[in-house]
Amino acid sequence: MATSKHRVQNIEKGALTCKIADSVIEKIVYNETLSIDGIVSFGSTAHKENFNLFARGRKPRGINVEIGEGEVAVKLGICVKYGINIPKLAGMIKQKITVAIQSMTGYDIRAIEVDVTEIQLKGEPKPQKPEPKKK
Repeated sequence: MATSKHRVQNIEKGALTCKIADSVIEKIVYNETLSIDGIVSFGSTAHKENFNLFARGRKPRGINVEIGEGEVAVKLGICVKYGINIPKLAGMIKQKITVAIQSMTGYDIRAIEVDVTEIQLKGEPKPQKPEPKKK
């Protein structure tokens, strides 16, 4: 009897495997958080620069995602406008991110941690993208 060089796997009929990259969850988090009034930036990078980072395929500062078995943990570092009720803002962020991730991915939310790393005082300019160094 001839032996086959190919290994045959038993795959359940109708099986489906769907893997979702961390970067997909990061973009969901970014988009949902960005839509909330009172958030100036993530980490120390302005919204516009964060968007450009996604366009260049790089990860923005201030958003960290961990994907486990059917669940997600999210950690955000944000700068907020002066006068915003921070606990209320954090609750809005949690609610929006939870609904979006569950509806788009089916993942449960293990944890959402919101770190307010900066506050923009009235009259202060928004954080700007650093000028490129001239040669």
